[in-house]
Amino acid sequence: MDRKKLHRLTAAALLAAFCFCATWLLKIPFLFGYIHLGDCFCLLAGWLLGPLYGALSAGIGSALADFAAGYPVYVPATLLIKAAMALLAHYVCKKNGSLPRRIMGAFLAELIMIAGYFLYECLLYGIAGAIPAITGNLLQAAGGILTATILAPILKKMRV
Repeated sequence: MDRKKLHRLTAAALLAAFCFCATWLLKIPFLFGYIHLGDCFCLLAGWLLGPLYGALSAGIGSALADFAAGYPVYVPATLLIKAAMALLAHYVCKKNGSLPRRIMGAFLAELIMIAGYFLYECLLYGIAGAIPAITGNLLQAAGGILTATILAPILKKMRV
């Protein structure tokens, strides 16, 4: 394995671990579940690692956090939704995107998260059961956008 590929794989594992920790350890209980800062690292994974490694890192790290937190029913949805977030964040921003493109990519990625969980929870609990979770997902999205936007320029210097 060449040095560049090893560096990227290591960075992907590290960002997956950050997704896990920011979701599982830094969670704030909310009326219907919990909110967390894991979305920050999902966005950063897409921006810093590219589509494949970013999507895998965001999806796997976040899905493992749901499993460890006792929400195994959410694991498949989280794997797909968080991977889609990283993909969209990457493709809107590209690796060297400007601040406005980064914010737009984060905003669109968070819309994917809100819509994805809403649709999944509609399947699980019906529309009346899915609506209350929107507020928590909106707060989580805002926190993810804010923290990822602040951390991105700092972490970009790592040249992942």
